Amino acid sequence: MPPRASLTQQPRTQSLGDVAQQARTSSHDVAKAQKQQPRTRSSNEVATSLRESRQLSETVTGGVDRNSLPKTRRSKTICLNVPDCQGDADGGAGPLAASVGKAEPSAVPVEKKRSGFDLFRWFEEYTCGSHVCRSSNIGGGSEKLNISGQAAIDDFILYNTVGVGACGRVMLAKWKSAGAKSEPLAVKMLRKHDVVQQKFAERVKVERQILSMCSSPFIVSLTCAFEDARRLYLVMEYANGGDLFGQISQKGKLSNNDARFYAAEVSLAFEHIHRLNIVYRDLKPENLLLDFEGHIKVTDFGFAKVVADSTWTLCGTPDYLAPETIQYRGHGRGVDWWALGVLVFEMIAGSTPFADDNPMIIYQKVLAGRVSFTKQFDLKAKDIIKRLLKKDAKKRVGCCEAGPEDYKSHDWNGGLDWERLSKRRIKPPFFPGVAKDNTSLYEKYPESLEGSAPVVGDNSVFEGFSTSA
Repeated sequence: MPPRASLTQQPRTQSLGDVAQQARTSSHDVAKAQKQQPRTRSSNEVATSLRESRQLSETVTGGVDRNSLPKTRRSKTICLNVPDCQGDADGGAGPLAASVGKAEPSAVPVEKKRSGFDLFRWFEEYTCGSHVCRSSNIGGGSEKLNISGQAAIDDFILYNTVGVGACGRVMLAKWKSAGAKSEPLAVKMLRKHDVVQQKFAERVKVERQILSMCSSPFIVSLTCAFEDARRLYLVMEYANGGDLFGQISQKGKLSNNDARFYAAEVSLAFEHIHRLNIVYRDLKPENLLLDFEGHIKVTDFGFAKVVADSTWTLCGTPDYLAPETIQYRGHGRGVDWWALGVLVFEMIAGSTPFADDNPMIIYQKVLAGRVSFTKQFDLKAKDIIKRLLKKDAKKRVGCCEAGPEDYKSHDWNGGLDWERLSKRRIKPPFFPGVAKDNTSLYEKYPESLEGSAPVVGDNSVFEGFSTSA
């Protein structure tokens, strides 16, 4: 899945200087907000808040009104584990929420003294792949690890790149042994060196494990996973219809009926993973692929997690974060239903309900919980969105005693035949109309920008990643 670029009028690559400048401005705003807090905060809390604010400022550029701008992919998702920030002892919000309460609109960056803070080191340690990814020379240098019974990259014919990410790329591929008649596949290739450097190893293994657990017609299926001395590989089914973001970008907004169809298929995917205690945590149109018939395929499970009760990791896309995630109150499957409400709103309106060009303002709007509806929303659509965007997760549609049935039985979904929908027997609004191995509905990417990825000597961190083909 290609990364979400910042929502500026012209997408551009942020240099480290840009990032540093944003961080200095953000830390100044947060420090100002901290002085106005009624409670004296410890130095550890202040330091944590500054780290978080810099993280958000550097890895996130929030959404502006996309009705007035060309459609560009939003900022890369964020992920920040904060085990010591699960809320104050009295049940209050964590440090990020305190900063959000005093957030100010973004201003022109001003140079600020760094006060000994090593920004570059922090950027390496805490960012989640917001920097521009570097592609790799896929064709060469794959020293085999001799993993018995495993596939190898030489078993595939590689075609176009259909997506890029922080640690690698996704390419269209086919099995060599099956020849031209082989079903097209998507091979996600991750450079081990970058995965280790960015501390993504555990996340990649979890993604592989979760994909192995899932079996839904609305979730991309995993064929196999393997590795060599340089890279990790996830081989998945290929969806040739592009993504839902492309549909929203092309049309500006979707009709009520189209939005209802796509949201219904997403809800069935959620019903499946929640039954397995999996929380997805990264819903957005860019992560919703369309297959050869136009049905939804949820992809990119890098932030998914098996959660029996609650977890406190700050991760997701800013426009889609639920209040409990921002406030470190612990979150579970309710964040997915909240995100579905944001998705429904975006499909119908063409922009998210809390859009702003300052991520801290986005969080402030989320916590305020005020949603403004335009005339294209009918009463039923408004009601389902309001029920999905309940600040109290326990009262949110999908999280109550009836679970997903609350969503299915809502008036907005009146007339939907859920049995036929679950079997993909309802015609989707959009039919790709291209060959199964066609890549024309994806963005174009350079096939190689650098030499081969470096060999990683110690592969113990990737133990358990590979599966049989």
